[in-house]
Amino acid sequence: MKRLIGLLLLAGVLASAPTFARARGLEEFYIYPFVEYFNWKEFHGGTRLLEESGPLFGVGAAASIDLYNNALILKGKADIFGGVINYDGQTQGGTPIISNSDYIGSRLEADAGWRVNWERASLEPFAGFGYKWWWRHIQDTTTPSGQPVSGYPEIWQTVYATAGVRGDVVINQETRFFYEAGGKYPFYTSNEVDFPGVGKTTVEPKGDPAAFAELGIRHKWFRPSIFYEGYHWSASDPVFVTDNTGAHFLLSQPESESYIIGLNLGFAFK
Repeated sequence: MKRLIGLLLLAGVLASAPTFARARGLEEFYIYPFVEYFNWKEFHGGTRLLEESGPLFGVGAAASIDLYNNALILKGKADIFGGVINYDGQTQGGTPIISNSDYIGSRLEADAGWRVNWERASLEPFAGFGYKWWWRHIQDTTTPSGQPVSGYPEIWQTVYATAGVRGDVVINQETRFFYEAGGKYPFYTSNEVDFPGVGKTTVEPKGDPAAFAELGIRHKWFRPSIFYEGYHWSASDPVFVTDNTGAHFLLSQPESESYIIGLNLGFAFK
């Protein structure tokens, strides 16, 4: 229900964009349809267990607010995304399988920065926090010999800190380049796995620092950019579970990493 409310709020923001763009102190407001190439891998003992890859699609909104004298800047963004991508993995017994994975997710970020301005450029160190939630569903499939394999859903969420620098370079009155680069640290991550025969179990992989970057240009109202986002988690502590046959075993999230390379097609209202 909380996620549904969040999606409805984002839809409301997008629908009221022209009105919001006239808010006092608002420096920039834009929406951004986007497409991204998503890659996910899991490892155990240095051996790759699975890899997922393919395009995800989404839409979001972002705003920056001048809190003080064109120097103290507050920025926030929210987006939703989804898609179906390729799954190349294996069963618990090690039999190779090919399938697809469904993804639906959302992200919220906010940060504050202190901008230093020059005549035709600016530099803004910033720090903030973010929250990302996504539902991942590995579809049912079969082994090469035709044996059925049941898929299962997962619900991931992570809370992370961000820090970096951004800025722009003015080309003329209507055009400027902008950039952003930094790192993020996921200080809390959970994965609720609904594993066949076991039920819902939550594991908490340990987040590691990762990088992000964006580079783009704004010409009048058009604001396209390319971006990169990385994540890495060490393996979670194992959780003791019991399946529906009464057998006991340990369940954990393996070492996991992902990267995203994408294209934003921003449309600025201010």
